[in-house]
Amino acid sequence: MSEEGVEIVRRGIDGFNRQDLRRVRLAAFLAVAMFMLCASRADGATVDIGSPLVGSAILGGVGSSRLTFANVDLSTGHIASPVDGTLISWRFAGNSGFSFTPRVIRPTGGITFTGSGTGAPQQGTGGISGPFPTNLPIKAGDLIGVDPQPGSQLGVLVGRTGSEYTHWTPSLADGGPGRPPDNLFAANQEVAVAGVVRYCLVPNLVGQTRAAASASLTAADCSIGTVRKPRKKPRKHGLIVSAQSPAAGTSTSDTEPVDLTFAARKRRR
Repeated sequence: MSEEGVEIVRRGIDGFNRQDLRRVRLAAFLAVAMFMLCASRADGATVDIGSPLVGSAILGGVGSSRLTFANVDLSTGHIASPVDGTLISWRFAGNSGFSFTPRVIRPTGGITFTGSGTGAPQQGTGGISGPFPTNLPIKAGDLIGVDPQPGSQLGVLVGRTGSEYTHWTPSLADGGPGRPPDNLFAANQEVAVAGVVRYCLVPNLVGQTRAAASASLTAADCSIGTVRKPRKKPRKHGLIVSAQSPAAGTSTSDTEPVDLTFAARKRRR
């Protein structure tokens, strides 16, 4: 290239540095940040339970008794929790000026149920309220219910094909004896209560170091359980995961630890 051509290239590069370097750096930073954010969101596993809260909620009177309401028709496929995990947030529809309390409801056999954990009460707003954070252990098959304050109005969604809801009077007690519901209400309706369950979708950890496996479990809302290592510590190549339990792809509670077995990393030839 001639000296004139070199000078043109040099001036072009210098001009680019002066005008665009800051914007390029900013764009690169934002791209990396967005990638990391999306990656972190993709690793954790959650599932929605209860009503999808689709449509407008009609507020209906609850009365003066202590009640527990829940959707109970499991044929619709979205009512009960499909996994063990933690109920981390909830939403509902109820009138303003009254409190509504989330409750995990556990089947005890046949058509009987008991309470299995109660969250903090929240105030209604007249429409869909929330999401509100909570932290309640939940098992596969459990329902999310709500205890409205006596005299309040709880939201009901109509036109929900295949759904029904029910109540218990008085309200269910956590750990109490199993009780059947009082009765089923009109068909194709749902009480307006929903929740989000966090669980652990176990990642594939075989071949990873302890630090990498720990990071992978944390990102997937899992935790390390029992760690087994060889008695003789390798001198040079370190340890990697050789086996894990539960196996990769298993859905388990986010409070259930994942056991790891480590072995010496084989030397590459």
